Amino acid sequence: MYNYRFIRVIILLWMWIPLFYGCRKVDIHDPAQHCKILETSDRFFTYDDWGNPIRCTYKVDPDATGKPTSVFVYNLHHELIAYSGYNTHRLTLNAKGQAILDSLEMNYAGQDDQYVIQLFYDVFGRVSKEISTHYHSQGEDLPIPYPQEISYYIYDRRGNLIRPDTDGIGNLEYDNKISLLRTHPVLMFVHRDYSLNNPKGATEYNRAGLPDTWYGTFLGGSGIEVNIIYDCDGRNGK
Repeated sequence: MYNYRFIRVIILLWMWIPLFYGCRKVDIHDPAQHCKILETSDRFFTYDDWGNPIRCTYKVDPDATGKPTSVFVYNLHHELIAYSGYNTHRLTLNAKGQAILDSLEMNYAGQDDQYVIQLFYDVFGRVSKEISTHYHSQGEDLPIPYPQEISYYIYDRRGNLIRPDTDGIGNLEYDNKISLLRTHPVLMFVHRDYSLNNPKGATEYNRAGLPDTWYGTFLGGSGIEVNIIYDCDGRNGK
């Protein structure tokens, strides 16, 4: 059970939340959402009856060390309320269905760290800011004031997330095709990336303009996803 310090953090955060969520939510609609990812070279997806991803599982040695199954949990309104893989996230939603608190447990392979993360959104419904409060580590509660870290998510004029390239030189470059993450709002949310386009690197695209290769973090994978297969309106194919 959470101790009284954690409860106090939650109460304080709930007092702050109304100050930041008075504006109207702008829903994210995208033509790519008529497609869903079926599989990559090493993992496959499972969906519920409403088209929401519920699992992403490794094809070989599933759940072996370094190969956790990604699991997504929804409420009766089909809104994401929890997800897990390397870490466990439990979400608190506002009346608009937006996650405004993320209770994070880093509990994989001997880890024992716990955080509360406040989430803030821009007018396009994208996560634009996080305030992460670290209150527990390796079996012990941390002293007050708890360490905090603030992260910002800023987009360029093309609608792509501005972030450093993997080589450490300059910012990441994008192609001009539809981002793989835009196949479902859950994928955009869990990656905190609502970019319109993909990191450069794909060599082929399907008829919907979605890539066969993805360079970058994807559900805790190896950093590159290849041979991506989609189902677009019931038609299987790359």
